[in-house]
Amino acid sequence: MEKVLVLGECKWGTQPIGRSVLTDLIDKTSEIVPATGNWQVYYLGFARDGWTEQSLALAQELTTTAPTGKNWRVLGMKLLDLSQVDRDLGAWTVL
Repeated sequence: MEKVLVLGECKWGTQPIGRSVLTDLIDKTSEIVPATGNWQVYYLGFARDGWTEQSLALAQELTTTAPTGKNWRVLGMKLLDLSQVDRDLGAWTVL
């Protein structure tokens, strides 16, 4: 059985969200991952007004220098904003 976690952060502020929100989430990973097993971790971020350039750069960095812990490793990060979610949901709508 594959052990996969999706850890996320959701922000509803009126400004793009900075990198520190994401680094805090990554820093908490060891506290969240169960103590046993080998876990693959994906991060998902949603921010109503999007992400700063530094946040987007961090998401890119994780594809080449993914952090790891005692029993987990990061496989990636996806950052979304409200307009992207709205477009995606619209594409799923069947008339």
